[in-house]
This record gives sequence, structure tokens and C-alpha cells, in this order.
Amino acid sequence: MTSSVRTLIASALLLGLATAHAATQTHTISFTGAGGDARFGYGATADPTYNLAVYDILPLFDAGLGTLERVSFSLTGGRSFDGVCSIPATADVPGACSARIDGAFYLEAVNGDVWPPTSPLAEIRMVTPDLTVVWPPIGGSLPINLTASDSATGEVTDAAVLSSFFTDSGLPNQGISLRFSPLDSGYFGMGGSASFSAMLWDADATVTMNYHYTPAVPEPGVAALLLAGLGVLALRARRQKL
Repeated sequence: MTSSVRTLIASALLLGLATAHAATQTHTISFTGAGGDARFGYGATADPTYNLAVYDILPLFDAGLGTLERVSFSLTGGRSFDGVCSIPATADVPGACSARIDGAFYLEAVNGDVWPPTSPLAEIRMVTPDLTVVWPPIGGSLPINLTASDSATGEVTDAAVLSSFFTDSGLPNQGISLRFSPLDSGYFGMGGSASFSAMLWDADATVTMNYHYTPAVPEPGVAALLLAGLGVLALRARRQKL
């Protein structure tokens, strides 16, 4: 076997090993408010109760796949308000309505058996800094439509945190949660003959989490490519001998 062939084989082995030791598992989920389930006064809920969090939104890492090295994540979200300010035709004085929005999403890793818990992995704040005011005519209506958005990214590399909060232990008290907090209490008003004839608060968010890990064994596709490459190199070496 010539030195060039040996070099090619060594390069193929190193490439295969490097590929086998770098894998990523990506999970993405969106929380979409349906008809205003982030209403003024309590918060986001996936059911009719007044819970403020949606738990187990993403799967934890399966330790059978290998060793978790780091977790990267992103969180994007928006808060909205849609209202209609009206004055009846029988009114004899004018009036106005006002509103602003403010809310936050928190992405958290939860493990009830570990204390203290982690701080939020990511936090986004959706806020309009100023009140929007409308003065509808008597007998008429005017809308108030407000939106705000924010995004955040982050990464976790601490081995103890990765093991305790992101690696699935099979216990029911572990999970990744998304919590919404409505911070706009008192951020709407009406005066004179005006009042809100319609009001809808909403919030949506998208979470993407990437598990970067070292596989326990080379992935089947990597092993097949490596074997195929070695086979070609072996055939070339045999022809050179002939």
C-alpha cells in the first residue's frame, strides 16, 4: 500500500469519526393564541383553566442517543390587543378610549427534584411604551389595534444543568415550560360617553431547542459512508499493486 493510499484511508477514518461525534437534534413548537387565550387579567392557557404556563412543550433529551454536550435555544413571540371604542348615538357628551400592551414570555427548564431551579432560559418582553387614544364621533366607533414583538436566544453548556434539567430521567416532574405573564393590568381606559364594545388580548410564541450531543455509536448513515469510502480506497490500492 502506497503512502498516498494510507493517507487517504487515514483521512477517511478521521472524517468518519469527526462526523460521528457531532450530532444535533432540533425541536420546534409554536404556541398560538386561539381567539384570545392570553386575555387581560390572567394569561396564556392551552385549556379552559387559568393556568399561566404550558408544560412539557418540548421533549427532553434521550440519554440513549449519547452524551448531551450543549443546548441552544431561541424564543420569539408577540402580544396584541384589538378593541373597538364606541359612543352611542343617544350620547350628549364626547368621550375617548385608551390602551397599551405589555407582556412577557418565559422559557424555563423544570425539575422538581433539583433545588434551586434554573433561572428562565429566555425571556422576551412585548410592550408598547405609550397609550393609544381614540376619540370616536357620537354614534360611531373607532378601532385600537396594537402589536409588539421580541426575541431572544441562548445556550447552556454546564454539564450538571444539562444532566438535571434537559436529559430525560423518566420522572414526571421534569419538563420544558413556556410561561406567559400579562403585565398590562390597568393599561386600558374609557371616559365620557365612550366605552369598549369589543376587546381581545392575545399572545403567541415559537420555541426552537437544539440538543447538540456526541452519539453513543456512529450513526448508520455515517458508518455506511465510511465503509463505502474504505471499500473504494481498498480497491484502488489493489489495482495499484497489480
